[in-house]
Amino acid sequence: MPTLAAMGVRALLNRTFDLAGADAGADFDTKLRQLRGAGTVGEAELETLRVMTDAGSAAGHRGWRPDPDQLDTILDAAEALLHCVAVQPARTARLRGAVPPRPTRQRR
Repeated sequence: MPTLAAMGVRALLNRTFDLAGADAGADFDTKLRQLRGAGTVGEAELETLRVMTDAGSAAGHRGWRPDPDQLDTILDAAEALLHCVAVQPARTARLRGAVPPRPTRQRR
């Protein structure tokens, strides 16, 4: 099951990269560079996502089986990316609409 979960996270990351604006036909490294160039992810996130996609590849192609702590790390990174790409922008837009504007100051 841990191997399948790691492989699933790799697929989830791939689709999330596409939704975030990366070229759907590109390889993982190219997608990550595109997201970094667009400012969707920062340098620290870029390295984390490289490790996560490699972990999924290792599970799928090299028979690697993550231990529970490693799987938690993989899932945490996936959750953070999903939050950044799919959840937070909509929540921020709703908040922006709910915050009252600053009053206009009168000049003396």
